[in-house]
Amino acid sequence: QARGFFFLKSLCSMQTYLGNAQQVPNGPRVSHTVVQPHQHRQHQGATGTRSNDGTPQHCGGQPAQQEDVNAVHGARVSGSASAAAALRSAHGFGNPNMRLVVFDFDKTIMKEHIWGKYRNAPLENINFSDEEFANLSRFRALIIGIKQQGHVAAVASFGRHDVVDKALRYALGDDHGIAIRTPSDFGQQDGSSALGDKNTQLAALAARFGVSANQIILIDDDEKNVVAAQKAGTQGLFAPDGLTRNHVKQVARDVGVYDKMTNAYQHPVLPVAPQAPNPRTIPAEEVATIPHRLSRGE
Repeated sequence: QARGFFFLKSLCSMQTYLGNAQQVPNGPRVSHTVVQPHQHRQHQGATGTRSNDGTPQHCGGQPAQQEDVNAVHGARVSGSASAAAALRSAHGFGNPNMRLVVFDFDKTIMKEHIWGKYRNAPLENINFSDEEFANLSRFRALIIGIKQQGHVAAVASFGRHDVVDKALRYALGDDHGIAIRTPSDFGQQDGSSALGDKNTQLAALAARFGVSANQIILIDDDEKNVVAAQKAGTQGLFAPDGLTRNHVKQVARDVGVYDKMTNAYQHPVLPVAPQAPNPRTIPAEEVATIPHRLSRGE
């Protein structure tokens, strides 16, 4: 019986240790903590083992504590060390002055957790409004400035890829040109936090756009994601209250567009997705005052 206990303990330790190597699209190979592909974290035990009836089990055969079904993205796991290493060693082969600005989605671009709000809702039943964005006019103006100055914008989210895309279509038009990376791009279930932090997504984006870590700026409301990215060599902006005026100003200055954003405002009205209800355009006279309003803190 004692031998059986130690054998089971060793088996569980080995299972915890082994990684599941996956290919990052357009990037280097990284490994992630063992997670069953295409399965939400809420339905997994701490070690991934189950009894015959499907009940999650800890090592030693004890029932695992059920995860909180109200948690937004399920249980958090540690970010992949190899993802951090891949991001740290990312090699820029383009313009060294180009910046890749990566936005979180839930509670950064948007006011609330859109994943928690819609989860499995059919995409056709999801419609966005200006009020759901942390500040749509500032976000739109910043994206225009980033693009017009030759920089790149992207979104790294744990939520649904299709929902993020629909929100960006509402905000920026069908041809928004914003690269989106979610867990499903890496063999995991959208809506889970199986990647642990944003470094896997950032490493893939770095390879996609040919930038090094120090050319990346991450804006995220989750401090864990920001700290992990900073340790891998990126610039990270912690945004606990979402994309505020100060964050817009800081990013605009960091990428060298703040003093030039007036030019970006000359063509502020972008096409809005046909499915967007009652899209609001920004009058030209209002657009012309945005830089001054930002500087005054309005």
